Formats: sequence, C-alpha cells, structure tokens
Amino acid sequence: GSPPPPPRVVRRMLLPHTASRCRARTALLSRRLLHVLYADNHVLSVCKPSGIPSCPDQSNDLDLLAMSRTYIQKQYEKPGKAFIGLVHRLDRPTSGVMLFARTSKAAARMAESFRSREVRKEYLAVVRGKLKGSGTFINHISRGTGKMHITDLEEGSSVAELKYHSLQHFRRVDGVWMSAVKIELVTGRRHQIRVQFASRGFPIYGDLKYGGKKNHWNAAGGVVNQIALHSRRIRLPHPVRQRGFLDISAPGAHHTAASNVWLEG
Repeated sequence: GSPPPPPRVVRRMLLPHTASRCRARTALLSRRLLHVLYADNHVLSVCKPSGIPSCPDQSNDLDLLAMSRTYIQKQYEKPGKAFIGLVHRLDRPTSGVMLFARTSKAAARMAESFRSREVRKEYLAVVRGKLKGSGTFINHISRGTGKMHITDLEEGSSVAELKYHSLQHFRRVDGVWMSAVKIELVTGRRHQIRVQFASRGFPIYGDLKYGGKKNHWNAAGGVVNQIALHSRRIRLPHPVRQRGFLDISAPGAHHTAASNVWLEG
C-alpha cells in the first residue's frame, strides 16, 4: 500500500472553556490530527505533530496525552476516563514517535526501560552549517532560566551523550550551508539535542531558543511553532510480551534536504 502521510504541523490551539465543548473539540482534533503508528492492549504509539505539547502545560493548549486518551475511548469504546500513561516526552516544536502505556503495568515497565537506557532513540535533524562525518557529543548540561546550558561543573548538572552521522550537505538559495543529520540519543536530557548542537555552532534549523535564525513556515493558518527535529524511530523491549521488542518508526520524508517545508524562506 501507499506510505503513511507525514506528521502534520499545527498552530497553537486553546482549549474551550466548557467541559462539553472541550470534549467535543478534543475528539474532533484527535480524529483529524492523531496518526496512530502502533497499538495493542498495552501500548499506544502515535506520531506527534509539531506545535502540540506532549502533555498538559501552562499554555492550557490541547495536548497529545488528551488526544490519545480520547482516541482510546472512541476506538475501543471505553466508558469513563480511559487509562493512558505518559512514559516520555518530546519538546513541543519537535515531531515524531511517541509512546503511551495503556495499563499501569506497562507504564511502570516502559518507564524502567527508559531509566535503564534499554531504549534506542533515533532522530533526524537539519542544522545550520556544514557538519561533516560522524562522532559523539558528551557534555554536562544544567537547567537555566527557560533553557538548558552547557557547563563545566559536574555538581548540579547531568551528563548528556549522543551520537551523530551527517547524511548530506546542501546550500540554500541565500548561500547558507545546511546539514541533514541522523542522531542516536544515548541519554535523554531536556533539550539535549538542541543545546549540544547549538553549543558547537550547528543550531537546529528554526530553533530560536538555541540560536536558530528563523522559524517561519507557511503552513495552513500561518506561522507555526516548529523546528527541524524529528523523532524518527524508537526501539525497546515490549513491556509485557517476553522476548518481544517494539520497533516503531514515524514517517519523516518531509524532513529531508529537499523539503520545501523546512527550507523555504
């Protein structure tokens, strides 16, 4: 059959004020935006669109956790509030594979897999600059005001490690060199990929927080909150099935060098 559609990019969406309108809007947007990658009795995996929070935050915008819960309720005719467990997060402007647990047992076991680094996480990114070859980034990072920072101090910081492989280089019409990069996360720190590449002079395209120059996408509805970072693949032990593995990929064709979405403007 034909390949699945790429992740969608959405604008900021405020939750309605009334409970009934909130439920109706969540159900509508869940049907329109939720791209289910995998589902069984224990696990749900979806492709997170850029611009939607992984879980409730201070913005009070519609989040992927609520959309996934609504999907479970409708798809499996679950009465009341269906269980859906958050076991990891993606930054709001990042797209790609996300996992949710459908039972408390699966939630506990999947969370332990993340803590013990049994999870393989692969990302695709476009960065500014001509990044060559392959390598490993290892840093201590610490939380600052609104963002993460590279630090030489071990106290109060966390070790962040990733591996990268440069896929190709290309020059935009304005002469700026860009690089498409495959990334494997060894650790999973907050904003890790974004701060580690930016600290070396290769900020993620569109990432204004960490040195990107622009964040202008002419998607339906206007400017959206998106960066050129996509969670391409996750592989981990199945939380219930013995000797079984989950190996889930999200479409990322629009995250290639030739993409007019990422490279316009």
